[in-house]
Amino acid sequence: MKELLQPGNWLSGLQWLFFIFTNIVVIPITVGAAFELPQERIAG
Repeated sequence: MKELLQPGNWLSGLQWLFFIFTNIVVIPITVGAAFELPQERIAG
């Protein structure tokens, strides 16, 4: 339980959250826009 309270672990968790968010949301939108796909196809 003491490991959860260390600042380094919180920063690592925040880094992973940002990484996962980027892979799920930002990259598909960017790739879809690069290939000029319609919004319905990107959302799918």
